[in-house]
Amino acid sequence: RSSLLDPCCGSGTILSEGHAVGWQVVGSDIDAHALAVARLNVPQAEAILQADARRLDWPDASFDAVVSNLPFGRQFKVSDEWHGSVFREVGRITKQGRSAVFLSPLGETISNAAARARLQLVETHPLILLGTQTAISRYSREP
Repeated sequence: RSSLLDPCCGSGTILSEGHAVGWQVVGSDIDAHALAVARLNVPQAEAILQADARRLDWPDASFDAVVSNLPFGRQFKVSDEWHGSVFREVGRITKQGRSAVFLSPLGETISNAAARARLQLVETHPLILLGTQTAISRYSREP
């Protein structure tokens, strides 16, 4: 089975969907309360661990896919540096030629962070979510 990581898994929605279509799912989040909810929502997960998405404790090329709804909007304040660190980690842990998919705000910061992390933009689908210009974007991990 293919492995999928959501490094900002929150309550586990993406993990649940990934498991439903046959992925071996792993989640992490910095928020202990969110993790408790995710463990209840997705008991079939391989692991749900507390971790900072900027410093993940998995070896290089550990996952076939990384999928996440990155924090944004009024509730979360994340910096350009935060995005850069997360994308570097995602680029490191995603297997070569495999995909990373994010729901995130549109902008130059995201594009630059992805490029520096050896993630090549494959496709993007802009949308407005909660009044914020966002996109679902798929990247491929370069060699």
